[in-house]
Amino acid sequence: MLSNLSYASFPIGQKHASEHLRLDSQADQESIWTKLTAKPEQSDFHFGGLLLGFLLGLIGVGLAYLFSKNPAVKRSSWYGLGLWIVLFLALGGLSG
Repeated sequence: MLSNLSYASFPIGQKHASEHLRLDSQADQESIWTKLTAKPEQSDFHFGGLLLGFLLGLIGVGLAYLFSKNPAVKRSSWYGLGLWIVLFLALGGLSG
């Protein structure tokens, strides 16, 4: 069990020490628990956007900007285009 009493090698005021040592309060535990288990509102990745950018290139990125209000789709379409470019360069590009 953690103790609320600690000692420091430098002088510390009682008011400051009591504020920082309240680790086991119920409010702190609930806020940590809700942060860990809460579903995020929006994710940073969208598979459809990735496919748009990867399969259609700049046209797919343009379509994502025209037809989607979700920023994750737009960002993922750029990731798809970047993935296409990286694969293109890694496989030899236009060297023939």
